[in-house]
This record gives sequence, structure tokens and C-alpha cells, in this order.
Amino acid sequence: MRSKKVLSFLLAAGMLATLVTGCSSNGSGKGEVSDSGEWTGEITFFAKEYTPSEPDEINPNPPTKLQEYADEYEEAHPGVTIKFVELPGDTVMNEYVMTQAAAKTMPDITFLNYDAIGTQISTDIFTPLNEYFEKEDPYVEGKTWGETFNDTVMEMMQKGNGNYYTVSGDYVETGIYYNARMFEEAGITETPENWEEFIDVCQKLKDAGFTPLAWSMAQDDTYSVSWTNRVFLSNCYVDQMDEIDVDGVAGINDMEKALALKNGVVSVDDGKYLSYFEALKDLVPYLNDSWASKSDLERKFMMEEVAMYWTGSWLPKKMADAEVDFEFGSFPFPTPTENTLPPYTTNAVTSGAVGGPTGSFQYCVSNADSNSTMSDEKLEVVMDWLMYITEPSRCSEIVNEYGSYCPTIEGSTPLPENEHMLDNLNGDYTIYDGGQGLTGTLSDTMFRNLHQYMLGEVTMDEVISTLSETVEQEVNIKIEENPDWDIDQYLK
Repeated sequence: MRSKKVLSFLLAAGMLATLVTGCSSNGSGKGEVSDSGEWTGEITFFAKEYTPSEPDEINPNPPTKLQEYADEYEEAHPGVTIKFVELPGDTVMNEYVMTQAAAKTMPDITFLNYDAIGTQISTDIFTPLNEYFEKEDPYVEGKTWGETFNDTVMEMMQKGNGNYYTVSGDYVETGIYYNARMFEEAGITETPENWEEFIDVCQKLKDAGFTPLAWSMAQDDTYSVSWTNRVFLSNCYVDQMDEIDVDGVAGINDMEKALALKNGVVSVDDGKYLSYFEALKDLVPYLNDSWASKSDLERKFMMEEVAMYWTGSWLPKKMADAEVDFEFGSFPFPTPTENTLPPYTTNAVTSGAVGGPTGSFQYCVSNADSNSTMSDEKLEVVMDWLMYITEPSRCSEIVNEYGSYCPTIEGSTPLPENEHMLDNLNGDYTIYDGGQGLTGTLSDTMFRNLHQYMLGEVTMDEVISTLSETVEQEVNIKIEENPDWDIDQYLK
């Protein structure tokens, strides 16, 4: 494998400076154009966790697939070189991108969280990808490049100005991982698809002598509480999204969350808002004994102390690294039905509410304003290289080699352990959490009351009384802190 030069940077107060090992970040990137119009030169690429590197004691099995594909591409395109940029692990990407763009030394292709573009960082420094999405994909027969991407992911990538600036090929997903041996011994032959079937599976596992589900109520130990919130509230309020989404822009922002509570469209005592409190209390008989305090859930699952564990698509990699050798599988988190908590829950399948295209295969392309080497001729080669690595089989191998995410290109294949994790990705609903994290006080109060309710220390009437007062106070505080919302136009 070729050695790769390391790009690092120095952000000094009030200064825009770049410290580079060996050569500038763009090196010979300006390249040359032949008489026939063909561009040759160097393409710089920061691929984040997929960046190829040499094995060492800390990481004996680093990613290599992108390097293999770079070698193949270079062989097929003499004179083109793919140079992988390496950055320190503590790099703050927004600061790095803005610094490099100001100096016109931004890499040709770089990882950046899609939601930063157009919000925290101006779109002016990126190449809009729309025209390329409309072109025929040279590596996927019969499709435009845009048609190879997942529809739901594409909706998330689209910015308010109608442009796309990000190529996304992986997804952080969550679901229930299960011990296959325990399922078999409990007589469970099919994974559950909804909440009622999930409770039935829990009971069968308990009857067979197993602890069904790993759970922890320590705030710094698990995200499962906020995850359950999103699944249940997205389900319960699915028919009220038009009332909640007052600005008509896809997604529910903090202003709309606060407004829904202020206007009474959503309220603590409406039966929907605390639906997940009821659901989680029903789970208590099936949880590990230490559920009410801090507990190492990952270890419990790996040591076969529990049958199921709700976590993310990163688990298979951790299992492999820990050399865990028992058979396990996964399924999407089971969502409510109209029979779960009638009349509040619905048949909307909302397990996909917990996850997102926030992995490492989020790549944007610089333009001439942020990269002095980016010519029209070079851009065509850069885009062709991106099309090359987003071909389904290549994307699958790149994403699965790292093992923490699920590939989302149409026709790609996830790891066997994550086979069904994206089954509900294209759900017809809006993700909604009720605004329960609008302020730290509100979030802490919600969590404390849920904890006490699951323990049987408070009644639902007491929870409603406490939370109604807290929600009203905190929503008013949030509105006062954000005068730019101009919320008066929406108040009833």
C-alpha cells in the first residue's frame, strides 16, 4: 500500500494557518489538461473513518477498501492520483473546513456532517451536485446517479435552496440485537414486528429462564429513553404533524416544538405525550436487575447475561473486536400499533425515527471559491471518482469493512448482523420528540419523573401535575431566549 502524507492543521486565534507535512494540502492538485480535454493530477480526499491507513498496535486492522478502489481507479485513469488526507482525531470539522476554505486549500472531497451545510457553514464554498445527480450513472446501468441514492436520505440532504451538496452512502441505525441461541431455546422462531409481539417475545425469554432485555436508567449510560420517546411520539402524533409543522419546512424545529406546547396542540395530559412512560413501565418485569442504575449493557450482552440489547449499528464491529463468537442477529425496534395504548397509538411504523445519515460516508465537494485547484475539468474527474465509489457493491464493501454503519446506496448489502436494520428507513412520518429536550431543566425533569414512575414511586397523576408546570415554565423561557423566532405570528 502506498504511504500517505499526513495533512494536519493549526488553528491559531485570529489567524488562518495550515501546517502541512511534506507538501500543501492540494499538492499538484491543479493538474494538467491535455489537448483532448482530459484532466490529470491529484485528487485530495478526507474520508473520515474510511480513510485508509497502515496497521499499527492501536489499530491492527485499519480500513483498506478505499485504497484498493483508489488503486483500481488510478490504473484505469493514468495520470490521476487519489491522495487520502489524514487529520488529527480531535479535529473540529466545521472549523477546519472554514479555515481551509478561507485559504482556498480545502480538499477536493471532504467529510462533513450534512446538517452543518447551509446552517453553520455557507453553501457558497461547496459544489452543488444537482446536475450530476441527473446524469446517467456510468457505473450503474439504466439509472441516473441520483436514482442510486435512498429517497429518504436524499430528502434529508436537500437544502432549503433546492440544492444538494452532500453524497451520503451510510446510515447510523439502531435496533434490537438478540442472542440467537436464547431465542431458539425459548422457542422463538420469528423476530417481533410490533410492540405486542415484542412483549410476547420478552415473556417467552423470561419463561425460559433468560433475562430478556438490557436496560439502564443512568442518564450518562444510555440513549434508550430519548430513543423510545421519538418512536412513540412520532407514532402518536403522526396525524397532527400539519398542525405542528407550521412553517411548512420538512422536519420539526425547536420553535415548532415550543409553539405546539404553547398553543396546546400538544399537552402533557393528552395521553400521547407520556405514552412512552406507560410502555417503558410495562417493560420493567423483563429488564436486568440493575436497570434502575448505571449498568454496562454492552458487556451484559457480550457475556450472554441478557438476550436482547437496543443499540446502534456499531455493535457488530465492537463484537468482532472483542472476539465474541456467539451467533446474534438484529431487528428494527418494534413500534406501537393501534392496540398498544388505544386510542393514542397508531399503526404508523416509526422504528426508523432513531437513526440518521450521520455516519462517515458524507462527502461534499469544494469549488473554486474554497479550493484554488478546482477547475471545471478537474471537477468532472472528481465527480466520476465519487460515482465510482458509490456503485452499490463498492459502497457495501467500504461501509461494511469499517462495520459501524449500514450502507444505503440502492442495491447495497449490509453486514448479516445488520440485515434488517434499515427495513423501516422509508417510513411515511415526521420524527417528533415532543420538545422534551428544549431546555436542560425540562429534559432532567422528564427523565427524573420517568425514572420514578417506572419504579412505582409516583403515580401518573403526580407526573402530569409536575410536568405540566415545568413544561409551561420552560417553554416560556425558551421562547423568551429566542426573540428571532417571531413566534407571535403563530400564536393562537
